[in-house]
Amino acid sequence: MIVNNLVEFRAAVLARDKYICQKCGTGEYLIAHHIKAAKLYPKLVLEVDNGQTLCRKCHSKEPWQITFRFKVNDNIKLSPTAPLLSINQVADKFKVSHWTIRKWINQGFLPANKIGPKLWRIRNTDIIAIMRGMR
Repeated sequence: MIVNNLVEFRAAVLARDKYICQKCGTGEYLIAHHIKAAKLYPKLVLEVDNGQTLCRKCHSKEPWQITFRFKVNDNIKLSPTAPLLSINQVADKFKVSHWTIRKWINQGFLPANKIGPKLWRIRNTDIIAIMRGMR
């Protein structure tokens, strides 16, 4: 179901989910969250099926909410054919700490390949896809 504006979107999503957070079950400080990020999927912004009721606490833990707060460092050039990047290289690109990158990997937001006990590599194509959604 598609609605006409964000006010209707919020009302429809909250009503459908019976005004309960779909992650923790609380009914306080509710937000109509876009399952597929609005910045990456603008055609789904008013699609009620793309909405989910979350409380403020659960909503702040969503990976996309964390990512869009940062600016991208354009000093590091990426191409799809370049080799895999380390966590520190990705952290430099997004201007965040390496702990943030590890958190994104653990949350499933950032796909990565484990090549050792504590060694991860991230494909450039995954980084480029995320960056396209941030601009």
